[in-house]
Amino acid sequence: MLSIRNRHLWMSAGLFALLIRVDIAQAQLTDITQTPNIENAGIVKSLQQQIGAGVGNIMTPGSSTFIMARDPARAVRRGRQLFQRKFTDAQGFGPRAGDGNGNIHANPAIGAGLIDSCAGCHGRPRGSAGFGGDVVTKPDSRDAPHLFGLGLQEMLGDEMTGELRDQRTNAINAARGSGQTVTRNLSTKGVSFGSIRAFPNGTVDTAGVRGVNADLRVRPFFAQGDTTSIREFVVGAFNDEMGLQAFDPITSKKKWEVEMKYPPLASLLSTKGGLVFVPGADGTFYALDADNGNKLWQHNNGIGHHGGVISYTAKGKQYVAVVTGWGSHVSGNYGPLFGEPFASMPTDNGQLLVFSVK
Repeated sequence: MLSIRNRHLWMSAGLFALLIRVDIAQAQLTDITQTPNIENAGIVKSLQQQIGAGVGNIMTPGSSTFIMARDPARAVRRGRQLFQRKFTDAQGFGPRAGDGNGNIHANPAIGAGLIDSCAGCHGRPRGSAGFGGDVVTKPDSRDAPHLFGLGLQEMLGDEMTGELRDQRTNAINAARGSGQTVTRNLSTKGVSFGSIRAFPNGTVDTAGVRGVNADLRVRPFFAQGDTTSIREFVVGAFNDEMGLQAFDPITSKKKWEVEMKYPPLASLLSTKGGLVFVPGADGTFYALDADNGNKLWQHNNGIGHHGGVISYTAKGKQYVAVVTGWGSHVSGNYGPLFGEPFASMPTDNGQLLVFSVK
């Protein structure tokens, strides 16, 4: 009985050791055949290399059946990477920047995840700028932190900016009043930002400023501190990951692109007559030229769009119908992010509007 118990403990310990050695899986990875980088970070093989010979059999080298029989762990790793991979447009679901190919050091947007919400990438409470690789696979990547609390972060940046600029104003006033050059240390919330020199003529020397630009604007977003507000922060993400772009189905090349002032939540409609109808989040409903993206018509429907748009004919005439109505977990963040018209937009009504196409 004693030997059996000991053997059981040994087996349990071995199983525990096996479990704790399992690697942590990261999401949103490019492969290094698309984005070579100095760290060789990412999936080693291209998608086509991983597909290999397909299902095959145990006698077909490179096939999934062959790999599973020979090395099950390798098969599991390859399957996991199908979920980790950032696909290209040529593969059916690609990023907005460079189709995921190119120098990721020069253009970090190549590594940006393609997703329909910020939380799709920024969903980890443990991440911090400068570490990891869950979002942008490059040497100075990061495991993106959650977006909760960004409003407080922006407000703190505004307060610090105001205090630094007040100190600059006080230095200028002191220099004008004394007729002499005045040097003042810059500090706010316990953080030192160097010093500033003010002259009697109202000009300043910012050579001694540290940690912020000469405008004394605290930019609290991104690791390098180059973005001021949440709105500025998300513009790049919306453009790279949620923008409106048109691709030629024959050449697979981008034909035109329209930058959206606010990220749309409703679906689009393209017609045989060469129109693209876009229900905007701010209530503007407009039609674009399908050939070049130029705006041909617009109408303010008075409330945001969160549903779909359809086209139909009745008695030989074409109509376009769109649903208005605002209010959801996602759209509820538009007021804090963008202000008006979302801050005062009602969330308890909506309507179906129908337009005739001439």
